[in-house]
Amino acid sequence: MESEWDQAPVEAISQVKIGNIDAEIVQGTFVVYPGETVARWNPDAPILRLRWIFDGVWFEMAKFGNVGSIEYLDRDALLKLAERMMNGSFTLDVKESEALAGFDVLEPTWLPSVLFFEGAAFEPKEWDSPKDTVKISYYFYSERLGPGLASNGIVITQQPTDSIEDCTMGTDCLVGAGANVERVQVGDMPGEYVIGVWSADNSGNWHWVNDPYLQRVRWQKDDMAFEILYMGPPEEVTKTDLIAIAESMR
Repeated sequence: MESEWDQAPVEAISQVKIGNIDAEIVQGTFVVYPGETVARWNPDAPILRLRWIFDGVWFEMAKFGNVGSIEYLDRDALLKLAERMMNGSFTLDVKESEALAGFDVLEPTWLPSVLFFEGAAFEPKEWDSPKDTVKISYYFYSERLGPGLASNGIVITQQPTDSIEDCTMGTDCLVGAGANVERVQVGDMPGEYVIGVWSADNSGNWHWVNDPYLQRVRWQKDDMAFEILYMGPPEEVTKTDLIAIAESMR
């Protein structure tokens, strides 16, 4: 496989496989050190990039930095993540995921009319954490991409609270210092609502971006932790909608 890597020497590129797909991976970046004028390749820089071609389309998955929430993403984990993405993650129905998880999986009894069920997934150990997690995906079609092309939707996550190793409500492990975490009510339970996502600059420094196209609500009830993550135009699914979805779960 051949590709034009942005500023990476050929000898730093390794040939790998994503399932049966040929791919290339490289770690490092060129660095101009203080007092020097020529950039030198630093293979230890915490920048890892994976590229491949599928059906004539270029894909790139990049990891910048080693912030705690993604430090598990080493070379092997990045390859597994890419393979899951290409194979599709939500291949189960809800009853199948429930049988694997060993607990009752709640489903929304109300959804905005734009959303359609995609599938469910059970993750007994996802990159070491979180564990025993069920995810249910719903999607909707984007007129911007043309008829029949889905690009937006929600993912509902449910897991036992005793399997959460690092993150609990009220901590900043999932959001950055610039995030505006709003306290909300999900029925009779306290919850949190936040807009935005982590983003890395070219130097691998992470910061929080208040992107309105990513919204989430999370809460805990009956020894279970829940999160609804919405990706898409904020006018299509609102904060009120997300809370209503959460309150409808049975």
